[in-house]
Amino acid sequence: MTRGELGALACVLGAAAAVALGAPGFLSGLALAGGAAWVAIASARPELGLFGCPTTQVRRGIALTIDDGPHPETTPALLAALAAHGAHATFFFLADRARQHPELVRATVAAGHEIGLHGLTHSACLTWKVPAEGSRWLQAGVDALREAGAPSIRWFRPPFGVVSPRLFASAKAAKLDVAWVSLRSGDGVVVRPEVLRSRLERAREGDVVLIHDGSVATVEVLASVLQRWAPARVGTLAELAG
Repeated sequence: MTRGELGALACVLGAAAAVALGAPGFLSGLALAGGAAWVAIASARPELGLFGCPTTQVRRGIALTIDDGPHPETTPALLAALAAHGAHATFFFLADRARQHPELVRATVAAGHEIGLHGLTHSACLTWKVPAEGSRWLQAGVDALREAGAPSIRWFRPPFGVVSPRLFASAKAAKLDVAWVSLRSGDGVVVRPEVLRSRLERAREGDVVLIHDGSVATVEVLASVLQRWAPARVGTLAELAG
């Protein structure tokens, strides 16, 4: 049993004990509410390591990770900016989009970047799938990426950053390492370029930075941010995490 499962079980047992011992209803309610809050926080904050231990830091440099691609309008621009600055990144592709744009998968690999899996689709379904079913879902995603031109896949990035004990068990069964971040740019929603640039310029050695394919603002600011990060090495998770 994982730490996350033990914690959730402890919350439930605590609430049950309060009821059995005749605690006032509001105390039992508080215990249940506290357990629910604990589970919600653990699910939404992978970096806390309460359900498992994802990779959130690297040993050197700045690991740039890019979610939600490939995207026909922005992936080529991101690749061009990275090439101009001699930088590499880990692209967490969605299998359904990779099937639609295998040429972008091949171009990303040819440029020396790493490919990770972001899911068969952009779904949080692994939080409730049993590990046997979840590992098959992940393996289907890996197979789709490889068919599109990606080499072996090491990393899985959970969509929405939502995790659970089952998700970590599924990834382990599929022989994938779970990757998360230490710096989120917030470009998954509409953001002003100057705000995004300011957030990204906070990155320091050892950070794993998250940006999104499909964001026009990210395309606009990436070149200047890469220049600002110099002389730090900007690379893939595999290059910098070991």
